[in-house]
Amino acid sequence: MLVTSPNETMFYLFANNYCENYAEQLAERYMFVEVLIPQIDNKTNFTDSCVEMVETNPNLNAWFDPISLSEKTTIPEVCEN
Repeated sequence: MLVTSPNETMFYLFANNYCENYAEQLAERYMFVEVLIPQIDNKTNFTDSCVEMVETNPNLNAWFDPISLSEKTTIPEVCEN
């Protein structure tokens, strides 16, 4: 892949990391949401739990995943192309 700018380099690294790690990270992110949902009404507990989970599991904050919520595009389709 020919990369012509720092932004393209960062995007390539981001996309590569996403495609190599999405299966593991999606499971971890699902657990993250499941833990936080019951605490949504208690700001202190919610914040403490969120910070603790992100600090102990850096994969939770590795990348933003707008694709996982799309019904039209699957993750394998994105990573194969």
